[in-house]
This record gives sequence, C-alpha cells and structure tokens, in this order.
Amino acid sequence: MFNKKIHFVEKLLWAGLMYCGWLAIGMMSKYIAWDDRIIDISRDMANARTKQIIMASVGYAVLLIWKILSEFLDGFPWNIMKNIPYWYFGILIVTGIFIHFSMESTLMIAGIRPIDWEVLAVNSLLEFNTGIPILFGLWTAFNWNDYISKSPTKTEETETSIAQPQEKLFAE
Repeated sequence: MFNKKIHFVEKLLWAGLMYCGWLAIGMMSKYIAWDDRIIDISRDMANARTKQIIMASVGYAVLLIWKILSEFLDGFPWNIMKNIPYWYFGILIVTGIFIHFSMESTLMIAGIRPIDWEVLAVNSLLEFNTGIPILFGLWTAFNWNDYISKSPTKTEETETSIAQPQEKLFAE
C-alpha cells in the first residue's frame, strides 16, 4: 500500500481482491458446515478506546513532526519524509479506515458478527489507525531509498547534454 512505485489502480485492485477474499472466507465459513458449534465471545473495550485514541494521535503526531523537521533538516533520517506531501497523511487515515472496515463489514455481511453500526464506525476509525503510523514509519525507514530525492549523476547529465537531436521522419 505504501510503495510509491505501484500504480494507484493496481493498489485499488489489490484492495478489492483483499475485500472479496475476506468476504469469500466469511461466506464459506457460513455455508460450509464443518463444525457449527456456536461460540460466544465478548470483550469490554470501554477502557481501551481512550488508549487507542492516544496511540493513534501520538502516532500521527510523530509522523507530522518528522515531516515538519524534514523541511528544515537534511541529514538522515530526517530527509526521508521530505518528498512525502502532507496530503498523503490523509491517504494513510483512509487506508486504516478501509482495512478495518473491510474486516468488520465482511464478518457482518456473512452473518458471523452481529450488525452494530456504532461499533463498526468506532472500530474502523480507531483500531487499525493505531498501527498505520507505526507501519508507515517503519516502511519509510526500511525503504528510505524510495523516498530520498535523487539528484542526477554526472553520467546522466553528460548523456543528456551530448544526446543528438531526433532526425525528422517526414520531409517538409
């Protein structure tokens, strides 16, 4: 998802494949009767929401501070974020919402999880977005070569300056 070299349409196709795959697994588990015992699971997430909000906020704040510092500092690792536009942080938030919404909604469509729109909205906004800033920070740190602007080398400069003009294909 974070790779800059992959075209946007290809990312959408993979996201659609992921969603359809989760939905297919949920539907298969609903309609193929291997073991139909009912399992009741409950969890109390009331106290965890505050921690998730803090984790998501701190994660995005660290990324934004890293981005702002990259505007003023040139040394490694600050320069990694220099070529990432500010609007890309919105893409990260939407990615986090989409991934978790995909997981939750496919379980609801398949009838595995009861339909609760409030839980779906809160979970989609928070749960995966607590990890997206960390994942993106690690991704850029490990793939820093993709994010640092490269100046042309001497051979590229000389090749372009020596290159002959194209011949005319048609006579005037």
